[in-house]
Amino acid sequence: MIKIEKLRVNNFRGIRSFEFKMNQKSFVVAGRNGTGKSGVIDALEFALTGSITRLTGSGTAGVSVKSHAPHVDIAETPKDAWVEMTFTVVGTGSSHTLRRSVATSRKPTISPKTPEAVEALEWMLKHPEFALTRREIVRFVLAEGRSRADGVADLLGLQRIGQVRALLVRVRNADKRDYAGAETVLASRVRALVHASGIETFNPETLSRAINADRTKLGIAPIEDLTPEAIIEGVDSSPSSYTPSANRNEWLQRLSALHSTVESALSTNLDGLLDQLVEDAADKSDSAEFMTALESDALLDSALELFNGTDCPVCATTWLPGEFEEVIARKKAQSATAREEIAALKLRASRLLPHFTDLQQTIEIALPVAEGVGQEAINTKKQLEVIRAITKTLRCISNSSELTELATLTKSKISPIKSWTCELEKKVRELPLPNEADEQKGRLRSLSHSFHEYAEQKRLTSSLSEKSLRSTTACEVFEYSTAASLIEIYSAVQSKFALFYSAINADDESQFSATLTQSGAGLDMNVDFYGRGEFPPGAYHSEGHQDAMGLCLYLALAQFTLGTGFTLCALDDVLMSVDSGHRRFVVTLLMQQFPDTQFVVTTHDEQWMRQMKSLGFVQGRNVLQFRTWNVDSGPVDWAHYEPWGEIETFLDAGHVKAAAGSLRSYLEHIGRECASNLAAPIPYKLDGQNTLGELFNSSIKTLRSTIKKGKKSANSWAQPELVAQLDAWDTRVGTAAMEAKQAEWAINTIVHFNEWENQTPAEFALVASSWRALMREFACSKCEGLLKITRDEDSLRCACQNVSVNLLDKN
Repeated sequence: MIKIEKLRVNNFRGIRSFEFKMNQKSFVVAGRNGTGKSGVIDALEFALTGSITRLTGSGTAGVSVKSHAPHVDIAETPKDAWVEMTFTVVGTGSSHTLRRSVATSRKPTISPKTPEAVEALEWMLKHPEFALTRREIVRFVLAEGRSRADGVADLLGLQRIGQVRALLVRVRNADKRDYAGAETVLASRVRALVHASGIETFNPETLSRAINADRTKLGIAPIEDLTPEAIIEGVDSSPSSYTPSANRNEWLQRLSALHSTVESALSTNLDGLLDQLVEDAADKSDSAEFMTALESDALLDSALELFNGTDCPVCATTWLPGEFEEVIARKKAQSATAREEIAALKLRASRLLPHFTDLQQTIEIALPVAEGVGQEAINTKKQLEVIRAITKTLRCISNSSELTELATLTKSKISPIKSWTCELEKKVRELPLPNEADEQKGRLRSLSHSFHEYAEQKRLTSSLSEKSLRSTTACEVFEYSTAASLIEIYSAVQSKFALFYSAINADDESQFSATLTQSGAGLDMNVDFYGRGEFPPGAYHSEGHQDAMGLCLYLALAQFTLGTGFTLCALDDVLMSVDSGHRRFVVTLLMQQFPDTQFVVTTHDEQWMRQMKSLGFVQGRNVLQFRTWNVDSGPVDWAHYEPWGEIETFLDAGHVKAAAGSLRSYLEHIGRECASNLAAPIPYKLDGQNTLGELFNSSIKTLRSTIKKGKKSANSWAQPELVAQLDAWDTRVGTAAMEAKQAEWAINTIVHFNEWENQTPAEFALVASSWRALMREFACSKCEGLLKITRDEDSLRCACQNVSVNLLDKN
């Protein structure tokens, strides 16, 4: 929604102070690696979002925008690190200035602050995908399904889908666990009713018949509604009329069930099996290597995603080709093994769970018996809490935190429960035998209490069942609806992606196709390989083709997502492995498919930079070449660099060789610029390394012939004064060229061989002076810009048009 007019950077990352005039047009920053190109992209991203991608996310532990975005020398004063952007709102044409300081990155200033400017910037903040780096290409092409899905979701603005999915899954799983726990408690309540009533299996009709049988014997009318109140209606339930012996037989039944369960637990060595499980879990949780392997799968995916081919994204260790990938593969195998071992522990836990659940239920049923006879049950209650914790933990063992819970479980001690049960049973048997009426009343009271607990638990279980059903249904509906929408999106994107890639590789893959398929929470990607079938991108395609795929997928997603809002895009050295022939097609693709997008491109490849210029993707003023970088001054660009002061400094210090190197480096650069501006024919070399003689011989010859063409034009227009000026210019060029050529041998050898170490600073100063005089003839004395023949070859001009030589005859 915006286009950049100007970007000013101050003490930010590796840039001290620099102004980039972009004029709402595409802009290219070229330069060798290490000259500060990426700092431009960082500044652009920071200005619009307040963040820097390369300083956030996986692999950036200990790194932050606030601490490391300022230049290293002003890290303690982040307020002095700022980026200022002058931009135009597309549609309204209004111009605004945005300024953001690292110290107050969340509070940028906008001037003038208008609703349309604020809206445009908010829109950009919601779509930070305008910047793409080589590191992020891997996320689209070589990453595994889940990581690729996250990257695509980020670009499509679908992050909330993953967030909502994760939330719904968490809620669904929590509801399932709550429901499962409630069902366990409900089963114990049913078991208590069965013991209290003496029936074999529980159902309302059977229970009603047992209750009414007791009521009939007591001479009380049968009940029709099965409620706690109806069960004891007409029964003398006052405390004074209650005697423990009334429940003697029922209590013995409960204790018998507990005794049977305890015997079963002891015979199967339940304590021992749990102890071994806990010890095995403790061994694994104590192993840092195992815990790291268990939780490192996603981290390993991120590391592989962020790996740039040479340096580790975490520790910056340099790796030989293939070594890093081998380490990641080995660690992923360890991670898979750890998950298998956790699955084995989970299986063992699932076999123990029914036994501890049964034990928990029978103890809960027996505890009221102890209260009825005054038997102390403190230790048994404590052990019940231990068993409850065990059953809860055994239900779910899937990750490191749940493994730690298992490893720290208090172990069960079932033998003391057997002794307690035997003592309790002895006390119950010592109770006097109740008469039949007392026993019937006691049974009805116990049934009323048990039925009340059963009814309450049933309502709770029913409620949790409905809740679990709702959350499960919500998950299923969400998955179905999002899957249908994503399939439609992926179908549209994959077609555009294939179209873009075919355009770049029309010479050998014009029939290219691709398939994007949702796989759970992941996104699978398969691409055609010369008609032999579709395979993962990393299977057969070269690194250069993979880079091209990443760029094409990014552009297809951006076009689909942003539409006409895709007005700004930053590409940070994204075609490192694409060969020069195909890079030309990339430029054509950008120009044809995105004519209204302002691209900010960084590249270390001078040839691609020149292709972008020659094809008209960028104009001369919108190409910036960084010459060098140092920590004190930041990047230095060729457009604002002249070596004369630097050479003088070197010569004053007696460093002739350094001065020669500085001059040669400058002349190699400026020689190519002069040749390009004048369309001078240069001998073709495969490596593109032309000598100074080859560059300047042709450029001087072309400049002089152009001046002569201008004199001919001036004569046809009867402009004798102009003819005289051009004559004088031609003479100066010839003289300067002769003097410079005489000194060329010194430059060509002094930087390579020590025999010229004995040349004096004064002697080399004359060499530099002669070349400086020659270079003045290729530039305007007013604006100091290099002269250039226009595209129509009708004139020779400078940027300010102070020099404008007509090359067309009057006729």
